Formats: sequence, structure tokens, C-alpha cells
Amino acid sequence: METSAQPVTKKSNIGLIIGLLLLVFLCLCCCCCLLIGGWGSYALTRQANSLNDSFQTPFVPEIPVIPLPTDESGGGPAMPANVIPQGGLGDDLQRTNAWVSVLLNAGMSGCLATDGTQTSIEVLQEPDSDGIWKEKWTVTCEDGSRKPYDLTFTPRSDGSTEVAVTPGQ
Repeated sequence: METSAQPVTKKSNIGLIIGLLLLVFLCLCCCCCLLIGGWGSYALTRQANSLNDSFQTPFVPEIPVIPLPTDESGGGPAMPANVIPQGGLGDDLQRTNAWVSVLLNAGMSGCLATDGTQTSIEVLQEPDSDGIWKEKWTVTCEDGSRKPYDLTFTPRSDGSTEVAVTPGQ
């Protein structure tokens, strides 16, 4: 008996090779996508943080400080004699604050008073038990007319003095 020998056929590994190549290709694609996505996320986060920083620190311009000349004792700003009126019971700071209030009231009524030496101060009421006193300030307007203003000085607990100005009679 004769047996016929069947030729042995080799199995092709082409499918396996293609499968492995596809697997490697997909892995490379996934890695590239992860790298690109990570870089994009990093860039966006960095840009957002940069914007946050610019919103959290607003631009504040520097305002120059102009030193005022001091008086001979070095105690406070030296005011020229004609800037604020002289007299009354208040100190320089109280008279300066009062003068600003009087100028505002006078200006609103059409009186341009610019020379403190042309303003007279009369004490109407000495300080009472609360320290409140009243004065009458008569200012000379630009047109030569004179207008009176009643001022009430009220000391505050913080050491400052409130000044109330009303048109006088």
C-alpha cells in the first residue's frame, strides 16, 4: 500500500503581522492624540491663568505727592495770609475747612469770594458744655457786595470738628 504523501502547506502569518502592525499603529495614534490634547490643555490653562492674573492686579496710576511748605515751627502747612480768614475761635485747620464750606455756599449763590483778608469773623456764641460754638462770617464778593454766613462748629469724638454753614441775615 502505497500512501500518498500530501504536501505540507505552510500557514501564512500575514494576518498576524497585519494585526500587530495595526495594533502598533493604533497605539501610536492614541499616544499622539494624548500628547496633542495634553499640550492643548496646558496651553489653555496657562492662557487662562495669565488672564486671571491681569484681572486680579488692576492698574493703579501713581499720584505724585506735592509737599506743602511748613510754617516756621514745622507744625503744619504754611498758608499765605490772604488765603483763609483770620479770627474767630477755630484753629488754622478748622478755619480752612470752614472757609472751603463758605466758598462753596457763596459760589452757589453767585458770590465769588477769593480774598480771605476781606472776610470778617464775629463770634456769635461761645462754646457751650458740648463745645459747640457759632460764628458769623461776612465775605466780600467779587462785585464788592458783602454776604453773611452763619457757621456752627461742632466737635466730634474723633477730634475733628464739623462745620455747618447757612446763609446769614
